[in-house]
Amino acid sequence: LLAWRQLELLAGLRQRGHAAQQPLRAEGREHWTAERLPRPLARARHHPEWSSLNPADGSMQGGQEAVARLAAELQKTLESDSAGGAGQAADHED
Repeated sequence: LLAWRQLELLAGLRQRGHAAQQPLRAEGREHWTAERLPRPLARARHHPEWSSLNPADGSMQGGQEAVARLAAELQKTLESDSAGGAGQAADHED
């Protein structure tokens, strides 16, 4: 939910004018349901030990790779949104 909301805010900020005062609305991205998260994000949900909030040993084994993959996927989504595309990232967990 947080990743989806951040993408919506970025897209809204890119499209609004300098003096815009209307609240941003979160619309679209219905494809980001819990059943269809981007693969790296779905994988991270199964590894709470990757979280920096987890007071455990702080092991990020595999987590850094997932972060890099998610960042690349989000970048593609943002570029697609900027180009007027649907903004759907291709690599989803089914």
